[in-house]
Amino acid sequence: MRRIYRHEYSSIGLLVQPCFLLMLFSIFIFTSCASVNAGSRDFLVDGGSEGYALFTTEIPREGWSLSIFQDGDAGPFAKAVAVYESIPKGKNLFFLKLPEGKYMIRYLRRRPYIFELESCAIVVTSGKINYEGTLQVNLEQNAWYEAPRFSYRLTDDFAGIEAEFRARYSEIASRYEITDVAANREPGAWKQPNRLM
Repeated sequence: MRRIYRHEYSSIGLLVQPCFLLMLFSIFIFTSCASVNAGSRDFLVDGGSEGYALFTTEIPREGWSLSIFQDGDAGPFAKAVAVYESIPKGKNLFFLKLPEGKYMIRYLRRRPYIFELESCAIVVTSGKINYEGTLQVNLEQNAWYEAPRFSYRLTDDFAGIEAEFRARYSEIASRYEITDVAANREPGAWKQPNRLM
């Protein structure tokens, strides 16, 4: 004989329901576009027109993911322009071909936690390579049993990144002007992310 479990809303039921909704939200965010393996530390995503974004990340631990959205797109049904999973620790170079416009590095994730970032803008100009800066992450706590605590900021390291980019992508660098968009921003102060899950 089959056992049937029947229960009314309990404190567990009330807890499971929001967790289930947050899980669905995170699935929509991080599966809304194909992801690129971060193992090579070089990234090239074909997105359309002749505009390029160049930025780096400095994350002291491996296993983080980030997603980029068009500016103004938000919510669980917004489509990510690019998702990078399992980013190696250290400095990583990102180079994206995208339609001209404004974009944001919107979410950082360290399974199973998702964090929303502010003021991580990416500007793509047709016919140019725009250096957007370096996203630095400072881990304050990274124990396996609780959510990581960290702060982040955007910094400008144009001279070093430009030389590295010209060495790796000499053919593309010879065809396009490289602009330091990060120089037009105020130096980034350390910020706390908004934890979504």
